[in-house]
Amino acid sequence: MKKRILSCLMALALCLTLLPAASLAAETAPSYVTLAGTPLESGKSYIPKTDGGIAEKSDSSDANYLTYDGGVLTVHGTVAVNGGSSDGLNFDDGTLILAGDGDLTITASNNSAVSGSNESTLTTEGFSGSITLQSVNGDAVQIVKLDLTTGGDIRISSAKIAVNTPKNPVTLKGETVTIETTADSADDATVIAPSLNVTAGGNVTITGNGNT
Repeated sequence: MKKRILSCLMALALCLTLLPAASLAAETAPSYVTLAGTPLESGKSYIPKTDGGIAEKSDSSDANYLTYDGGVLTVHGTVAVNGGSSDGLNFDDGTLILAGDGDLTITASNNSAVSGSNESTLTTEGFSGSITLQSVNGDAVQIVKLDLTTGGDIRISSAKIAVNTPKNPVTLKGETVTIETTADSADDATVIAPSLNVTAGGNVTITGNGNT
């Protein structure tokens, strides 16, 4: 009997070691996520508004929308969010996962398209659409760790620094990858990061008038 109990306990312990992924995803979800100044609530869906920002989805006929659930942001259809003067996608600590097969564009005017803390990670899981992150007058991506893989294209652009993550590495894998800045100041580099790893099935373009 004792041997049977011991065997069961060992089997249970082994099973637990095989289940880190789901548990880890739940444990490391960001403490909060906002998009265009709106806090995202788990289990709810959102649509972009024509005048900027987002609203909670209420019409079942809407084909282009986002669903947020426990650290996973799923893209349905073609979603273009204009954050205006608000931040684009902002989250603190933890890992935010992009999923789905739609195309996502986040545009900010004076702030970042994506920002967070040094402990924040933006990544993908089973994502196959295109990702565009752009800021008109700010850094497109700031501080967070960027680890994006998609079957579509990746484009990050800014009039300032395209990717400004001095403490976090950047990994981008897509069909085509474009990182660009129109800045003409030496203070506005295209990419500031400890490392930049880019893989593409097609073209890779990194341009800027400032330091790179």
